[in-house]
Amino acid sequence: MKKTLFTCLYLTGLYFGASAQRQADYVSKFDTKIQSIILDNLTGNIIVKEADKVSEFNPQTNKIDWSITDEQIGKMSAATKLSKANEALSDPDLLKIFQPSDQLSFLENTPFIQANINGKDVIINSLDGKILFNSGTTTYRLVLSQYITSDEKFLFLVTEGKDFKCVLFDPKTGKDKWMTVVGTKEGMLKALLANSVANSIGLGLSKMATKDEVVATSDAIYATINNHLFKLDKETGKVAWDVKENVHRFYLSNDNKHIITMRNAGSLISAKRALNALNTQTGAPIFKDDIHKIRFIYRRLGQ
Repeated sequence: MKKTLFTCLYLTGLYFGASAQRQADYVSKFDTKIQSIILDNLTGNIIVKEADKVSEFNPQTNKIDWSITDEQIGKMSAATKLSKANEALSDPDLLKIFQPSDQLSFLENTPFIQANINGKDVIINSLDGKILFNSGTTTYRLVLSQYITSDEKFLFLVTEGKDFKCVLFDPKTGKDKWMTVVGTKEGMLKALLANSVANSIGLGLSKMATKDEVVATSDAIYATINNHLFKLDKETGKVAWDVKENVHRFYLSNDNKHIITMRNAGSLISAKRALNALNTQTGAPIFKDDIHKIRFIYRRLGQ
């Protein structure tokens, strides 16, 4: 079944007059049902996701600049396919935490798109259509992806077997630099589902918005994964320390000696914040007890 994309939604918008509706300036047809459409803010082009294909439509030329099909991504090896099938069957709820198969998303502040094509997680450079990562060649699945600009590498949270792991992936070599276990599937899944339930019933309306973040220094990576703060050695991936309490925001001082952490500490109707500072070498808190306030004005340490 063919699906028609009215590009005027992006190119010219819809104008409803008193007596008539403006017609599309241009109509482009795609081969199969369209699952998702997003706008590339860097180029103004339109990324289109079909069942087994991702394409970039150029509204200036009215042509497809690039397309990536399931055939181009290739087939999984028999061992990888069997491993992933067994994992899915043994823990079907785990699939709920993956990016939906019909969605596209840009990694924040990058031209890189994360997509799922026929059960394979892929990361695509929207500028040229090059595939930077393809889970069909690995034994793990992506849960979260972040790009470390200073190192030109991706930090992944993945699931493999019974473990959740952090992976530092180098797109230049196409290989993992290191892989580190950061939690069990059971524990991480419970936390992910709890956060999902909290968001679905509106707890975020009175609480600080949460956002997983990555900050890299010359020798370390500080990352929140599902509100769990880790310090990882950049070369080996070894966990230097981690924080058990939820951390909803963190800020690294200019001298890299302290991390300011902020977390929600209020009730359903309050927006109270809990603040502390950690020693970046040990992860130990500077203050014995968190500072609780309604609002903080933050100024970087070391300034």
